Amino acid sequence: NKPLTIDEFNIKIERFLIEEKLQNENYILLNKQADLNKRLSTLIDVAYDLTAELDYKKLFPLIISKVTEIMTAERTSLYIIDWETKELWTKVAEGIDQIRLPMNAGICGHVATNGELMNIEDAWELPYFNRDFDKKNNFRTKSVLCVPIKNRSGDKIGILQVINKKDKKCFDKDDES
Repeated sequence: NKPLTIDEFNIKIERFLIEEKLQNENYILLNKQADLNKRLSTLIDVAYDLTAELDYKKLFPLIISKVTEIMTAERTSLYIIDWETKELWTKVAEGIDQIRLPMNAGICGHVATNGELMNIEDAWELPYFNRDFDKKNNFRTKSVLCVPIKNRSGDKIGILQVINKKDKKCFDKDDES
């Protein structure tokens, strides 16, 4: 009700802007927390399903289907590294028959060779990505998250490949974790 000085007015405006910024940051953090809670709940469900499944032949497909669900992806494949024949083959591949690749072929071959995670926004942009499978199966591989699987000794034994993030353009750091 009383007249404000310019300094008092500026302080009130600054305080308002700070409060507005904090509200926006809080909103973003609450959304992230909700997403993490949802993922954690899914992981707990997965752990329960995995401990309930005793049939070895059903366990790997169950794991792969749960990875696809958790990652919000179109499909997932589990490749085994055969060091004797120097090739990769799918132990489980959703929606397709078994695949066999030379050890140095494609994205999985790169991960098998160098042992490092690859997170790719568009596989077709890579010169070593073979598009023949996509063309033959009327499929379009876009985003790919490919992770080496190592045993307790640190030796590479397999590759987990998750394809086409459904709710985003590509996989993010949370997906990598």
